[in-house]
Amino acid sequence: METVTGDRLRTVRSGLSSSAQRVTELLVRQALRRNPRCGTDANEDDAHRLSVAAVLVAWSPAETVRCATALRETLETTGARWRLVVVAQRPMDLPPELDVLEGDNSFREFSGWKVGLDAIARDERPDVVVLANDRFGSYRYDHLRYMDAAVLRLIAETDALTGAINHYPREVHSLGHDLSAWVRTNLFATTPSCLERVGGPILPELLQLDARVPRDWPGGLELPREAGVSELHQRLLRSYLTGSGEEPFRRLWHRARPASADWWPELRAKVLCVLAEQLLSARCREAGSPVMDFRTARILTTFYPEDETFRRTVLRLSSRDATEAVRVLSARGQLALALRALLPEGLR
Repeated sequence: METVTGDRLRTVRSGLSSSAQRVTELLVRQALRRNPRCGTDANEDDAHRLSVAAVLVAWSPAETVRCATALRETLETTGARWRLVVVAQRPMDLPPELDVLEGDNSFREFSGWKVGLDAIARDERPDVVVLANDRFGSYRYDHLRYMDAAVLRLIAETDALTGAINHYPREVHSLGHDLSAWVRTNLFATTPSCLERVGGPILPELLQLDARVPRDWPGGLELPREAGVSELHQRLLRSYLTGSGEEPFRRLWHRARPASADWWPELRAKVLCVLAEQLLSARCREAGSPVMDFRTARILTTFYPEDETFRRTVLRLSSRDATEAVRVLSARGQLALALRALLPEGLR
């Protein structure tokens, strides 16, 4: 039990202030005293009540094999029933043991996920879907280590949208939504019902944007007024995708370069994907689904009580107004706020 306690404390203390660390340690120890199984993976019976379907969208054979292997190894450890489908967006040679479908790359990963989800839906309705592209292994984080049986169960029971959280340096209201913070869609997990409520993974708004953003080179990354993207939002997009420097970013897109006519088709597709992932989080949050980081989900499962208080806590986090929701979701403050919500009323 000491090993479990130590692991949990190291996980939740990362990035917190000293006072928040003390509160975290107290809460973890109290939770473990109340329920010795708290913070451990679900038992075999619990895990086998879950079915998980993963869809991996592929462009690169080598990266696809690497990401598919990581996904399979992770899903094996959960004890859940699982299935992995690979959607190849271009002709490629992949190992025969992979279940490979053909995609059309019309909306990049979003259309690929639809192909995979439609194929899975013909055979079963999983409790949780894990959606990824073959780029997630290239980033400097590994959120698969947080995807255990308890986190998958939390997602299934709350219809949560869970992944790594990105956020802008300031509040952004655009396309009729608060797009200040969102789940990064190179690797995330949710439920079929969550996606169905918002019309995903290819949202109606994505189809509208595709019709309004010009296919021919417009002379720069300047979206037309009818697209509905605010001026601040456009400056942020230009800064991140082209390195224009109009807004501050600590890290740009790894392929950022000045917009040009020869690069416009690819840049246009990337703009639509960024807007689609931001809209997906906004729509899910507005539909009542918790939107959270994998690490926050792991903390909440650490405090899993038998009376399911954790569920009310998660739903409470998602019911805050837009400004507070951004604080909950953004950067490291999300952990402190999640823990604060667990404190008795008189101690907040």
